[in-house]
Amino acid sequence: MKDSRKEQDPQKRLALLKKGFAEGLGRLPLALAHVERFVIAYSSKIKDMVVTPTGKFYPQYITMK
Repeated sequence: MKDSRKEQDPQKRLALLKKGFAEGLGRLPLALAHVERFVIAYSSKIKDMVVTPTGKFYPQYITMK
């Protein structure tokens, strides 16, 4: 990545940036690459719990039987 800052040729700079990016991705922990979405808890007493497609829910709208 440091070398890309000094490179004046756009094609060579792009190649250096791509190489640095690919090497950086190889160092990421696997846990950051994938996150499972799931409901944390469930009870038959819970009513009106809506989970959005993004996995969010808003507890202020939940009611209990």
